[in-house]
Amino acid sequence: MIKVDATHGRVQLRDAEGKVWLGPCRAGVQLADGTYISLDDDARPESGVDGLVVKQRKAGGPELRWHFQPHPAEGALGLWLEIHNPTGSALAVVRLEVLVAPDDFVRPDADQPWLAMGPRMLVGFVSEGAPNCQITSGLVASQSVAAILPPGGTLPSELLWLVLDQTPADARASFTSAVKREQGG
Repeated sequence: MIKVDATHGRVQLRDAEGKVWLGPCRAGVQLADGTYISLDDDARPESGVDGLVVKQRKAGGPELRWHFQPHPAEGALGLWLEIHNPTGSALAVVRLEVLVAPDDFVRPDADQPWLAMGPRMLVGFVSEGAPNCQITSGLVASQSVAAILPPGGTLPSELLWLVLDQTPADARASFTSAVKREQGG
């Protein structure tokens, strides 16, 4: 089972015994004007309908919402990032960084850049929009977008699936099951 420890804007992923697997992790959004918005020490964790949500809003700016949805039966964690625009102006969004981890834990799949494997870890985007996503060494899971977010609008990322501490076959089975579920198969 993966546990999410979110305190003071820092997120760590832990196993059932409390060992830190990844952390501190972060997420952020790149706007077309070069502005980068990320969660920082002012972010606050909240319980959500689907698990844990880490939120942050700067005065007069957009709000980031980082969602963590545990799937204990599959030993997995689903996560996604949203940007909400409460401002009176449209925002041009070019990239959503759904998960950025500090260490080089995974090896990206050359044929499927939205999927990466590491020692006892699998991470990949499971939604139909996965071809717009990329996971790079150092574990940066991001989605390229070219979207204008109107005032009052919300833009979610694709769903990222993270499986820890499982055999490669079990991790792949969990990923395949999530892909089928997300893509209506």
